[in-house]
Amino acid sequence: MTTPNRQPGEHGFAGRGRTLNADDELVLTSVGIDIGSATSHLVFSRITMQRVGTRYFVADRTLLFESALRLTPYASGTTIDAAAL
Repeated sequence: MTTPNRQPGEHGFAGRGRTLNADDELVLTSVGIDIGSATSHLVFSRITMQRVGTRYFVADRTLLFESALRLTPYASGTTIDAAAL
């Protein structure tokens, strides 16, 4: 995957010159996928991380979308039907 501001071989989450330890606050989009043996669901959240010293902590979480709880579909026996899911 290529990001417009990222050069080949450059690792990170943002443009050139930006480092993780330069930001006191990070705002991330989180995706949670729960595929269980009985039910499955999906959650999108916006998470605000605050730096305290050298560590980041969750300062706020905003729910953006939560799917309905669905029964996990099975193709047969113990095999989850990935296409139906």
